[in-house]
Amino acid sequence: FAVVASEVKGLAGMTVNATGDIGIQVGRIQEETRSTVTAIHAIADTITRMDQATTTISAALGRQNAATTTMSSNIDQAASGTQSVCTRITQVNGTILQTDNAARDVLTSVEDLEGQSTRLEVEISRFLSGIRAL
Repeated sequence: FAVVASEVKGLAGMTVNATGDIGIQVGRIQEETRSTVTAIHAIADTITRMDQATTTISAALGRQNAATTTMSSNIDQAASGTQSVCTRITQVNGTILQTDNAARDVLTSVEDLEGQSTRLEVEISRFLSGIRAL
């Protein structure tokens, strides 16, 4: 019986040592778990900041896109207005040329009428002189 008791006592000592070793290993695992949790929290914080930055950038790009669209529309309207003004200037120029041609025609007609009036005056004077001479 003494041999068995000695064996049990030896096993009990080994169990105490093994339990101590397991406790130490569990403590190490717990510490590593705490470190891992801290690292995961840090990563999550970084991801949150990146998400906020991405949202800010996205909003800025949206505003920039809206401004670019407005500018493009304004440029299109200005180009259209410029085209309209050019068309009007061309029309006015054509009207000026027509008016100039009409004025030249009127001047030519006036000059012709003046010549005819002078000839008519001469003819009337001759006619009246011929009648007076009778």
